[in-house]
Order: sequence, then C-alpha cells, then structure tokens
Amino acid sequence: MNYQEILKLLNEIEQVKIGSNSGGEIFGALGIFLVLYFIFRIFQFLILHRLKKVAKKTRTDLDDFLIELLETIKPPFYFFISFYIAFQYLSFYPLLGKIIFSFFVIILAVQLILIAGKLIDFGVKKSYAKRKKEADRYEMIRLLSQIAKFSLWIFGTILVLSNLGVNVTSLIAGLGIGGVAVALAAKNILEDLFASFSIFFDKPFEIGDFIKAGQDAGTVKKIGIKTTRIKTIKGDELIIPNRDLIEERIHNYKEISGRRVIFTLAISYQVNPEKLAKIPKIIAESLSKIKDLTFERAHLKGYGESSLDFEVSMFIEKKVYREYLDVRQKANLAIYRSLLKEGIALAYPTQTVYLKSEFQNNNSKKLL
Repeated sequence: MNYQEILKLLNEIEQVKIGSNSGGEIFGALGIFLVLYFIFRIFQFLILHRLKKVAKKTRTDLDDFLIELLETIKPPFYFFISFYIAFQYLSFYPLLGKIIFSFFVIILAVQLILIAGKLIDFGVKKSYAKRKKEADRYEMIRLLSQIAKFSLWIFGTILVLSNLGVNVTSLIAGLGIGGVAVALAAKNILEDLFASFSIFFDKPFEIGDFIKAGQDAGTVKKIGIKTTRIKTIKGDELIIPNRDLIEERIHNYKEISGRRVIFTLAISYQVNPEKLAKIPKIIAESLSKIKDLTFERAHLKGYGESSLDFEVSMFIEKKVYREYLDVRQKANLAIYRSLLKEGIALAYPTQTVYLKSEFQNNNSKKLL
C-alpha cells in the first residue's frame, strides 16, 4: 500500500460517522484505549517482576503481601478503566454514557473492596502469627474481619447506588426497620455476640485462668462466640453463655500470689486456762516448719455452745488450688498432732441433760 492509498483510507475513515463522532475520533479513542490497556498491563508486569525478585532476598512478608495485592487486580479491571477513559473523548447519547459510567463505578467499587479485604486478611494473618497459642482470640479476630468485610460490601453497595442516582436515604430507612425486626428475633444470639466482644476487648479472663462466677468455678478452656467453656474442680466441663458470664461478679485467681486462710479451732471446755493460753504458741510452732506457709495469728475469739473458739489465720503461698490444699492439709495435721501431744482436746457438739426423779420432788414438798 503506497502513500496515496493510505491517505485515501484515512480520508474514508474520517468520513465515517457513528452518532456525532467522526471516524477519526473513534479511531483515536480506540488508539487511546489500546495504549492505556497495554501500559497498565506492562506496568503491572514490571512491578510484579521487580517485587518478586526483591521478595526472594528479604525476610519480611510485606513485599509478599504487595505482590498478592497487585495480583488481585485482574485484566478486566484494566480493560474497563482504559475503555472508560477512551470513551470520554467521544460523544454519545446520554443514556449510553450513563450505562458506561455505571459499569465503571461498579467495577471500581468491587476492586477497591477486594483490595480492602486483602488488607484485612493481612492484618488477621499478622495477628495469628502473634497469637498462635491463643486459638480463641484468633477466632474472635477472624470473626471481626468477616464482619468488617461484610460491612465493606454493604457500604460499597450503598455508595454505588448513590452514584447511580438511587435514593439511598429511603433504602437505609427500610433496612433500619428490617434490622430492628431481625435484632428482636435474634436477641439472645446478639447478646451473646456482644458479650463475647466485651470479653475479647476488656479481657476479664483468658484461657488457662482459674475463675469463679457466681457459684461456678474452674479453669477457662475455651472462649467462644456464644459460650465460654470451663473445666470445674470436679473435672466436668461447664458451658456458660457469655451474656450470663459478664453479668456475674467474676473472681479471677490468675494474679493471686497465695491464699489467706482464716478458720475456727473448737477447743473443749474441759481444757484448763493455763493450757488455753499456750495454744497460740503451740499452733505457731507447729506451722513454722511447713514450707510456703506463714502463720499470722491465733486468738481465743469467743465462747461457743459446746466449745472455746480460737480464730487462726495463716497465709499459704500457692497459686495452684491443688498445691494450696496440700499445704493446708499439712497445716491441719501439724496442728492436730501438736494439740494431742499437749493433751488438748478438740470439742464436738455435746449436750448435758439433768434428770430429777419424782421421788425427789415429793420429798422436797414434804419438807416444805
């Protein structure tokens, strides 16, 4: 094809009319579209190629994440972006322009939501790396990420509809009424969900903590979305709804350094005052050799119905409940042995009954 034929072909293209656009304008828009599309694709290829080389030499996972983020941008996105930019150089019916703009907004919103979703996944992954031993905490973070992604899609949909000219105010109002109905229908589930969020953020206890809530006590084994599982002292598993758990006063023994024990020692009324005065010293000496135990005091507190009551206080430096019981058992046995050695008897409930015969009563009357 010679120069004259090329000029003739270009002149014929220029004479072509599609709507109010000449052939030259359409041809120019097509050229812009192709150039932009290939620039985008080449740019992505070069950036990815460069990042992959760098990623092999570094230990950080940030560059790996950037590669994954760029790979989420697929060729259709570049195609529609290039097409939309090229279309701006042409004049068509307003309806067609509105349709193309709608496609552009939808595709752009979807791509941005996908990128935001990847950012959330990266945050969850980093959190998991720090919390490998806290599976329940990770589950909560994963749930929050799912809720965040769902919220992104809702927000993105509303934004797209708003840009397309839809009256989103009335739509949101309708969704609000529907949301209230759903909330009322799923009241207990939502209460448990918000309670689990409260436990997650406030952290009144964690897995492995020994807690007491109301009449229930045990070691926390799992903190779920709806319930918390506790292994009781008896060995059974207790499942408590989270909403019930946060309404109770919770005693957390995680930070406990030891336990103060205050108990009453019942001594028989048959023991003489001299031996009673020695009891505090006897108890102190009997407890002095026990490891992880500190004797604090012992006093004659009062007179019981069948005993003289001594109040004894001691501190046991054991966090684990079973170890605490072991030390307390040693203390109880040591006190008992020492009292027996000194001939001091412990009291037990007794009653003394006095009987008077009828003969004695009659004689008493005759004398009167």
